[in-house]
Amino acid sequence: MRQVTIPSPTLFDEEERLPGLRVQVNDVERLFPLDFFRRGGFRLTRRWELLEDRRPPCHYVGTGNGDRTAGLGVLWDRIALSDLESHVVSALAIIDENISAVSMVGGEGTRGGRIAIVRSKRFARPVPLKSFGDGVNRLFGIVLSLVNSKDGCLLIDEFENGLHHTVQADAWRMIFHLAAALNVQVFATTHSVDAVEAFQQVAGNVPENGVLVRLARRGQSIVSTVFSEEELAVVTRNEIEVRGCRGCRT
Repeated sequence: MRQVTIPSPTLFDEEERLPGLRVQVNDVERLFPLDFFRRGGFRLTRRWELLEDRRPPCHYVGTGNGDRTAGLGVLWDRIALSDLESHVVSALAIIDENISAVSMVGGEGTRGGRIAIVRSKRFARPVPLKSFGDGVNRLFGIVLSLVNSKDGCLLIDEFENGLHHTVQADAWRMIFHLAAALNVQVFATTHSVDAVEAFQQVAGNVPENGVLVRLARRGQSIVSTVFSEEELAVVTRNEIEVRGCRGCRT
């Protein structure tokens, strides 16, 4: 992943006060405005537009189910008709195996904007993705953001939202597989014991590294506790409470 050194980190100075994420790798520091993650890299300040061609891709998936799939049209256009499109379909099949194709319809000039539609064996004609429930729409947002983050990073807030506990292990497995194949570092937050157990179940059976980081407030400080895959296996086997975990990193 190519890094860009910014000599004067003015992103968070008193004049601008832009919320963002500070990332440091060895002695190289990067500053990412949160607006960059929410908008897929668009509507940035001129400083960031000048650096756009040198930035690694990085996307943010919020707590909503698919972050309103109508807003994912730009990400879909980047992978439509490519080999990456099949990964999106495979992810949706985790919840509904009848789904065999996805597309985005609508656009400029339509009142409702673009919407995701799918082809399903259960219906004679394509139907809106939103009619398949929260889980499918949640996975659509996650996997579409993931395949657009090649050689970069992906942030997922409250991973478990919309995902029934019975499909979370398969969802984690998909994330591990695609993250390794596309060289993506994934950061996911959760408060769910089910999500942590599913993460541990998958992390222990894949070659890629995965750790759980529990963040807890101690006085005025935030203290982190890092659990390796081996330690996490002990935690889940003995039902040790780790809720309060705010970062599961692959």
